[in-house]
Amino acid sequence: MKDNGVILFSIMILVLVVALVHVNSVSNGFVYDDNVQILQNPWIKDINYIGKIFTSDVWAYYQTAEASNYYRPLANIFYMVTWHFAGADAGAFHAVNIFLHISVVVMIFLLVLKLLNSTWLIKSRFMKDFCSSDVNKKLGAFMVSLLFGVHPIHSEAVNWISGIMELMFTLFGLMSFYFFLHHERKGFLLLSSILFLIALFSKETAVVFLPLFFLYEVSSGEKHFKLGKSLVKYIPYIAAFAFYFFVRTYALGKFAPVNMHPDLSNYECVLNVFPQFADHLWKLLLPVNLSIFHVFKPVRSMFEPRTILGIFVSFCYAGGLYWSWKRDRFIFFGLVLIVVPLLPYFYIRGIGPTVFEEQHLYLSSLGFLMLLLGIYLRVHLKSTKIKFGFYFLLMITICFYSVMTVHRNGIWKDDLSVWRDAVKKYPESAIVHESLAGGYLEHGRIDEAIDHYHLALKLASNPSARLYNNLGTAYTRKGKYDEAVGYFMQSISIRPEYARAHLGLGVALDLQGKTDKAIEAFENAVRYDPYLADAFNNLGVAYAKQGNFVAAQRAMRQATTIDPEYYKKKMQK
Repeated sequence: MKDNGVILFSIMILVLVVALVHVNSVSNGFVYDDNVQILQNPWIKDINYIGKIFTSDVWAYYQTAEASNYYRPLANIFYMVTWHFAGADAGAFHAVNIFLHISVVVMIFLLVLKLLNSTWLIKSRFMKDFCSSDVNKKLGAFMVSLLFGVHPIHSEAVNWISGIMELMFTLFGLMSFYFFLHHERKGFLLLSSILFLIALFSKETAVVFLPLFFLYEVSSGEKHFKLGKSLVKYIPYIAAFAFYFFVRTYALGKFAPVNMHPDLSNYECVLNVFPQFADHLWKLLLPVNLSIFHVFKPVRSMFEPRTILGIFVSFCYAGGLYWSWKRDRFIFFGLVLIVVPLLPYFYIRGIGPTVFEEQHLYLSSLGFLMLLLGIYLRVHLKSTKIKFGFYFLLMITICFYSVMTVHRNGIWKDDLSVWRDAVKKYPESAIVHESLAGGYLEHGRIDEAIDHYHLALKLASNPSARLYNNLGTAYTRKGKYDEAVGYFMQSISIRPEYARAHLGLGVALDLQGKTDKAIEAFENAVRYDPYLADAFNNLGVAYAKQGNFVAAQRAMRQATTIDPEYYKKKMQK
């Protein structure tokens, strides 16, 4: 009873500290993809779209002509539930992310405590001495969980509402792992496999839990691990993955249909794994210079300094795995828990333009903190000074991490704030300047938006249709309709099926008094994107100007079908 009381008290402290460190993010707004995935997402506003959510890629509602490698239906379900109760209140969405992060922290405490009670991993004399005390085991689990909870590398996953996918797959995956460790209890193996399936539908990278389960068992040693008997336990997990694979392939056409980096050869894709691995480890070790966007600078040769350094780091890491396999299985599993969750992100062709994102380190950071705990346990017996020095350093680190996280929360306040920060770190990036321009436009600072859009145009080696469309939007808001029409036409010439460019063109033409041409543009917009409520509304207004009230009513009714609260929100604006 006393033991349960200590565990409950530890969890309460963790919840309180992590909540206090992240509470200032509740006042933040929608940032970057949040605007599209929530505010412009008709699917989360009507339960009738659940079927489409599970049979389409995550961006299908936004631009049907574009495919993606992202199939994460449960994220939209979470958005749908939050929207139902809170509407467009960004604070509610941020509160959900904080709740999920706190849940992950609690799950980590319980999981690490279970691992520290495992005779399979606790084999070295250092571990046995430390874990001979129940107080020490709870203290070790508490330290790992607290550091995880306030770690600034997680600020992206927690502050970015779209980062909910990372939080969800980690939470459900860790829950699956916890019940896997108790698989001998009736029904727990089935429950674990169901949670694994839920994690997969949250984000595809949840597949990493299968090798993690297996490597944990392998770490137990030959006496406990029997290959044939152990493999039987994996049947429900394999069945869950097979079901997920079938549904995902049906929704996307292929498991990962889009090559995100066609400019890289297969050889170059392999080469870039090494510097990417080194970059991820460096950010775990020293979480500074954080940004919403990190520019991907691919290596092209094995003899570039970044390639050589990456290969050296990888060989050193492999050496650490070999040493720990022989000497300390707890450290070995910590090293495994760092690298295995990163493996999907090393498939360069399937990852977006940035390749490196801080949220990718969310689960891996648990392995890093377990590694640090394992290292501490190997030296804590040497002297009392080392022990006290460690606790002093721990307190300094917790305070440093907390201050950094609170600061990063403030930077994620809105698009203008977060992209101003990014442009300081990557002033040569066209995407960063384009995104900062969007922040200026959102705040009505049109001239500054146009300046940064033009700077992005200058920096871009191959300007996108989206960039020209955004320039057209900015010039429309400035009242320069001729220039706006030119940029919209340029956008359409690059990508004829780009519905939002047709919508923007129609708005600019309508403001010029060219209603017939505007109607043609609006009709193209709704043809290419039947979920674009703005296009139907503008089409209806244009029809009404011509006196065609039947067509106008039909178009406007379609806007409310897509978003039942469409006109209510327009009135509020």
